[in-house]
Amino acid sequence: MPLGQAQTAKEIAKARKDIAELQSKLRQSNDRSNQGAKLLLQLTDLADQYGRPFTLIQAAKRFVVSNPNHVRHPEIMLKLIDAQLVTAREKDAISTARQFIVRHAGYPQIAEIHRLLAALLEREGKLSAAAQELVLAYESQQGHLADAALAVQYYRRENSHRSSAEAARLAIRFLAEDADIATKTEAAWLAIDSASRSGDNELILEVGRSIEDSSVRFSEEKEVRFHRILAAANWGQKLDEPALAHYARLVRLQPAYDDFRKYFEIAHAAKWSAANTKPVYDLARKQPFTNSQMALLIGYQAHANARDKKGERAAMLALEAGRLDAVQHKSPRLYARWAAEAKLDHSTIERDLNSIITGNGLNPFYAHYALAFDLYRDRMKETGKAQEAARRLIREAPTAGGDSDGAMNWLLASAQSDAIFNEDANLIRDMALKYARFVSYRDFFREWVKKNRGNKKLRNRVQTMSRLAKDLAAEPTVKLWANVAAGGNKSAQARESLLQASLTDDVRNELLSSLAYDHRHRLKAREKSVQYYSRLAKRRPGEYAVARAWIEAAHYYGSKDEKREAVRFALGQAPTSNDVTTWILMLDACQKLEDADLGGQVQKWILASQAKLGGEQAKANELGDRLAKLGLIDEAVDYWEKSAFLDLGSSEALSCISSLLEEQEDPAKRETILNRCMEQVTRNHLGYAVRLADLKLEAKDWETFETTLIMARQLADEQLFVSSEVSSSIALSWVKDIRGDAELQVETKQRLLAIIESVDAGLGSAVARLSLDELGVTEVEISDLNDQRDTWEAVTWSSNHQHHWDQFMPFAQRFSKNGQHGKASALLTAMLHKISRVDGSRKKTARDLVAKLFTITSEFEMDLDEGNPLAPLLRIGMLLQIGDRPAAVTQYMKQRKLFDDRVKELPVSILLFAASVENETSSEEGWSRSENMLRLWLVNNDESKQATPEDQASVQLLLAKTYFESGRYDIARSEYTTVLNQFPDTEAAVDARFGIAQCYVEQKVFDKAEEIFTVLRDSKSPEVNLRSEFMMGVMAIRQGDFDVAREMFQSVLERMPENALANETLYHLAEVFGIEQRFLDQLNMLRTIGRLGQQSKRWHTPGNSLFIVVHDSDLGISRGNSQIPVSVTSDPGGDSEQVMLSSGSAGKGLFTAEIATILAESTVDDGVLQITGADAIHVDYPEDFKKEFKTQLPQIEVIRIASDATFAAASRKIEDKKEETVTEQLSR
Repeated sequence: MPLGQAQTAKEIAKARKDIAELQSKLRQSNDRSNQGAKLLLQLTDLADQYGRPFTLIQAAKRFVVSNPNHVRHPEIMLKLIDAQLVTAREKDAISTARQFIVRHAGYPQIAEIHRLLAALLEREGKLSAAAQELVLAYESQQGHLADAALAVQYYRRENSHRSSAEAARLAIRFLAEDADIATKTEAAWLAIDSASRSGDNELILEVGRSIEDSSVRFSEEKEVRFHRILAAANWGQKLDEPALAHYARLVRLQPAYDDFRKYFEIAHAAKWSAANTKPVYDLARKQPFTNSQMALLIGYQAHANARDKKGERAAMLALEAGRLDAVQHKSPRLYARWAAEAKLDHSTIERDLNSIITGNGLNPFYAHYALAFDLYRDRMKETGKAQEAARRLIREAPTAGGDSDGAMNWLLASAQSDAIFNEDANLIRDMALKYARFVSYRDFFREWVKKNRGNKKLRNRVQTMSRLAKDLAAEPTVKLWANVAAGGNKSAQARESLLQASLTDDVRNELLSSLAYDHRHRLKAREKSVQYYSRLAKRRPGEYAVARAWIEAAHYYGSKDEKREAVRFALGQAPTSNDVTTWILMLDACQKLEDADLGGQVQKWILASQAKLGGEQAKANELGDRLAKLGLIDEAVDYWEKSAFLDLGSSEALSCISSLLEEQEDPAKRETILNRCMEQVTRNHLGYAVRLADLKLEAKDWETFETTLIMARQLADEQLFVSSEVSSSIALSWVKDIRGDAELQVETKQRLLAIIESVDAGLGSAVARLSLDELGVTEVEISDLNDQRDTWEAVTWSSNHQHHWDQFMPFAQRFSKNGQHGKASALLTAMLHKISRVDGSRKKTARDLVAKLFTITSEFEMDLDEGNPLAPLLRIGMLLQIGDRPAAVTQYMKQRKLFDDRVKELPVSILLFAASVENETSSEEGWSRSENMLRLWLVNNDESKQATPEDQASVQLLLAKTYFESGRYDIARSEYTTVLNQFPDTEAAVDARFGIAQCYVEQKVFDKAEEIFTVLRDSKSPEVNLRSEFMMGVMAIRQGDFDVAREMFQSVLERMPENALANETLYHLAEVFGIEQRFLDQLNMLRTIGRLGQQSKRWHTPGNSLFIVVHDSDLGISRGNSQIPVSVTSDPGGDSEQVMLSSGSAGKGLFTAEIATILAESTVDDGVLQITGADAIHVDYPEDFKKEFKTQLPQIEVIRIASDATFAAASRKIEDKKEETVTEQLSR
């Protein structure tokens, strides 16, 4: 990077004199004349050379307005953009860049302007707008596929259904491009995945057809998901044939039960024939499904045969299904019906139904039911046999379903005499006592009496039933089972009492399982869950699910001996899946027990599981780390190595390799490992190269360090859809080592730092660039504008974090001390605007220093020295520049008289600020002052050659807003119309359209307002589209149409608007709920304000409920979830709770919940979050939920505990911490 040319004091003084002379001459010349243009160019070039961005802005704006056809017009506009960026006027830079695109569409480097705009918009969080600029760059002559790839990623990051649709449409265009097959394959996958997120079935099918017509082939895993997406989309469009075709291909690729089930569900709904479903049915019969699963699938094939009028075949399939599990499809009843229709004799049907009853199948209830009612009662008309079969059903096949009630009611109703009735009633009473756990038995007598109490014909029978009901209710066992259903501690006590009685194995196991679960998750005595799981495990020694639950309970609540017992029991089980969570808990137990031998057994058990079920990489680094901490270093190294090479492109692989390198002391062996990792180009290729380069830097092998990084960076950049960055922490360590090496020559340092700067290492590259600026500077230097822009760009590479601020501040101080005032000013200004998450004292130091630098360099368009009569007013601009608006307001209020006298001479930015301050008073005096100053400026600059159209439009627009806010709607509408007519190509024109419509709304001319909003709603700009829908919602409230208002506001929220619009929308939606008397929904909306998309510091007071908000349109729109789980954990406190967030009334994708908090020691999963003053609360998705997503889900948020004496925040009130201003700090 070129260093600024050193300037002598004499040259600097001459330059300042030349600038002053040029400014003086310009006051006497016409900007549009050749002489005026020449003077403006000279002033611009001088300001550029000597790093005076404010002077450059002033001169360049005048030149751009007055000389639109000049040959240097594009060049000056680009310099103007650079100066606006350096001075943190990013909105102005965006506006200028858009003007440049309109005026110079054929400029050779137009793509660079689109890319710059995209970067600026992305930093503002306007991802769709940024993506649109990248698409324009891609479509220009200098465009590149990388532009389109980044646009796809921006659209996907916005994560709304509209942006996902745009991502899909753009990604699928790659199939027609001249790209390598790997890029096309990745683009095709992103296209179908994005289309799926959009929820647009037609788009999914369109993308799917394009992929199927191409040469792209997915991996088996993605091919399965591809067909699953297309199958669901086709069925969503009621296209059964293609949907079933995709499911058929899907089950052949990966024969999963859920896909078979979905295939037959669709075929059943579409009334497909048995012949059409037979190939898939035959495949299903070969799968190792459970009896219940197979019974369901056979039942669907039976239905298909019945539709084909193949009654006997249908009957035989129903019989087969019934022998497996009679509940599925109620298949015994289907068998009885279809067998009868097929003219099978009754004795055969009777025999077959009895075979189901006496067989080993599951849930024979419906076999009893079919025998009693479908055969004996309805077809054979033999009531006696039906009664006997019903009695057998009641004795042998108890169930909680309503059909049990029906059978018992029919049996009593069919009794020919009171004696038979009493006999059957006593039978039911005995069975109700035996099967008291079933509510259908337990409450039968009470419900029967309630239903028949008024029937005088049944008086004797009612008396009998009343007596039996009373006797049954008095039975201790019945009371206990009734208490079991009550829940809570009462239920637990009842179950513990029941365990003392004689029970069947199934019932005892069921009680133990429910007690273990409730004590683990709901009741206070959590430690009891360990004991119950221990008892259950001994009764069900072959069930891995029990072992898993026992280990989890012992992890949180068990003693050391209980932990050991649980782990040893699990080692005897055959796992059904690679259960990473349980592996971690088992090794954690071994660590707490300090038992390396047991840890070694666990490691062998884990490897055996993977040998059986396939390799598993999840949490591999943590598992290896736990083995290492147990002293099993060789086992840890082996596990890291095996896991990493399962998929070298995953983040887990990179972590494993990093751990492997730390354990390996021999540099040669480290290098061998890394070279092996780099044999194939994966997503982590750059990460491995960085670690190899680290070895080379340590060995002082500068050549290999350079070639390794450069080649790896190039290879990473060729992977268009993979965002690869060099580790910022590693790069920072390199910079520190290079700067601190006293023996290293300056030329070598510059060469190495330049490499680090170029490889996209975030903060590391930024610090490398600033370090380069310091090297070789021996005398006072005035940086040119390019140097200052490079400094600004370096700050944009950093993150909004106090640590990053602290890395930059020493450079700013050294630049200032060394006389590099322009560079120091650019650096501090960028820091103040880009890095907001720092404490007040740091910001004060920066603001004080930059204020001093502004005074020294006199860079705010005119001198700030005391001799300048405008200096007190120009200081307002300086305070705004460094982000201290309260101090700027104070300065304006002090200087109002001087302002009134000099208003014609001030920059437009200060005029607009002053008018806004007056408007904020909402008083007649304030509106009058605002109107007068704005009118005065407009009159004086009506024909000015120096005022830009943007400046004039901004002033005219604010004047219109002033009239609007003061309630003079006709005048306001007239002023808005003036903006629209005179400045149609400016951004203010859109605001003017909204302003006109708002005037109509206030005047209740709703039809005209709606016409304007409808036009704006069709805008291609996402921001304009959202804003118009929001205003239509506000208008609907005024009209009393609350349903329309609610739909509009919910539609806005679904598309995840920026903070200000989101908060306004929530407020108005709350207003609608209040009008509709939906007060709980209203409260939730009000509590959500300030929580959407905000990246603020958050604080919570222990003892108050923690209100949680998740705004994720993907979850709400494409997945259709109404509830999502989140884990709430405290660190380092150690508590962990899981809560279900419910989709509220604000529309899809907005989920809310709350959890109680107390200041106490942690108790896991008790429904209350125990926290301490030192804790941070982490809210995140559970690991099991994350596994449902292909892409990584970010952590939702981190909340700090207000642990000081007065507490930093009140209950549920979430807001940004207010920063103390320079003025407030000086006063204090």
